[in-house]
Amino acid sequence: VTQSLFPPFRIMCDPLPFREQTHRRLLAGYLLHSDGPYMVSVLYCELQAHQGDQALLVLYENESCEVALNSVVLNVDAIVAEKVGINCSCFTVEKHDFSSRTLSERKLWLRAISNIKVKLANAAPSPSASELRYFREAIKEHLDEIRATLQCKVRTDALLPPSPNNTFQSELTPFAAGLWAKVASDRSKSAATAATALVSVKEPDSHSDNDANGDVPPEMNEGL
Repeated sequence: VTQSLFPPFRIMCDPLPFREQTHRRLLAGYLLHSDGPYMVSVLYCELQAHQGDQALLVLYENESCEVALNSVVLNVDAIVAEKVGINCSCFTVEKHDFSSRTLSERKLWLRAISNIKVKLANAAPSPSASELRYFREAIKEHLDEIRATLQCKVRTDALLPPSPNNTFQSELTPFAAGLWAKVASDRSKSAATAATALVSVKEPDSHSDNDANGDVPPEMNEGL
């Protein structure tokens, strides 16, 4: 499902010559962004080199970078974490949940962000234009090494129904979520009922033991 939501694209390192706001770009490409329990957006994300004591992860509507929808500030204390799971491509940056196409792509994003945080932790000066070119070349070399692992193996139509502005609505709507909650509740009640029935079945056995050992009829006692 995850890979089916991405448009065809290649990860880029060079800025757009006609977009001044991209001149500090180090890494850019589409990522899925969680907009809530049942909605994700496909956003074009751009990691920019640090300037002063912070860097930016800018979220654009698409690769033309005309409309910046949001930006995430990265400083030395920024929380960046990967999600645990088999071949999981999800990660978190400052309370924003993202997903890349592949595990290798997630590693690329996290490595680039980690390198920036190291520079911030060491109070490195803002990179010059020549240093930015050097950083980009280093990322491109790494991209060439892992290029085969970045591509989706199979292209399919989106497996979630699309909504406006590159968003996708999960089939698990609030109604469906409530339905599944009711199913889980019914299952819990059934399990509790079964446990109660099991206890009630066992109780007569204890009474029968008492009858056999202690509750002897009076007429039998008289004969003893």
